[in-house]
Amino acid sequence: MTYILVAFAALGFIAGALVAIGLYLDMTDFDRKSGGYTAPFTGVTGEPVDWTRLTAHRPALPSVVML
Repeated sequence: MTYILVAFAALGFIAGALVAIGLYLDMTDFDRKSGGYTAPFTGVTGEPVDWTRLTAHRPALPSVVML
């Protein structure tokens, strides 16, 4: 039984270490922009997005719920 406990403890430690390393690498490589922001595209045509139309929606549930 002790061997099983040690094996699971080792697996848990390795998994935790890998998650911690992954989070560290993800956070250090998050945003590597330098200088100001310029759009990464040129020559785009079309209509701009009407955000007010997209956010105006009906509520998910009716105002009166019959039980």
